[in-house]
Amino acid sequence: MITFDANKKLFCITNKSISLFIHVNSIGLLETFYFGKYEENIEFPKYEYDNFSKTFYDTQTKTECVYEDSYSNRFSRMELADHGLSDNRPAPLILQKSNGDYSTSLTYVSHEIYQGFPRYEKGPHVVGENGETLCILLKDEFSETYVKYNISISKDADIVVKNFEITNKNKTPVNILRAMSYELDLEHDKRDITANGII
Repeated sequence: MITFDANKKLFCITNKSISLFIHVNSIGLLETFYFGKYEENIEFPKYEYDNFSKTFYDTQTKTECVYEDSYSNRFSRMELADHGLSDNRPAPLILQKSNGDYSTSLTYVSHEIYQGFPRYEKGPHVVGENGETLCILLKDEFSETYVKYNISISKDADIVVKNFEITNKNKTPVNILRAMSYELDLEHDKRDITANGII
């Protein structure tokens, strides 16, 4: 149901009815390559964009660089968009640091795949073992804040459940200005979408 191709850095989340493909790109951001009816394999998307969207400023080397893969900070479909940087899409998670800065960019650290759904003491959640969960550990580029991004899929229903677990390892508080359970960045197309029981 959930697999990871280490060579392509590509997660496939499927139950043979629906499929979600998520790519870890060259700078560690999560891109949504495909979400829809079941597909066994997909081609990497190709974007037509200006050269401006292919460059970025590397804060560690303090130089202007070019992305190594097809990623574009304006056109790629993001699983989790940045906030306060060059991406103007609404980000699902915004963290404000003690110095007032609210730039947020979550990059890949590691992942695990396990049977069943996450268990929580409080709040609504899915229970049972009739599914699988991908837990992606992410780190905010601008702080010592870590996020567990859980994506669960049911084996026998077209249901994908997403949520965050946020851990502050900074010596100062971090304010959570926004925390939405998912971002849905799709290609332009006619679709019927049900979210939170509303069509």
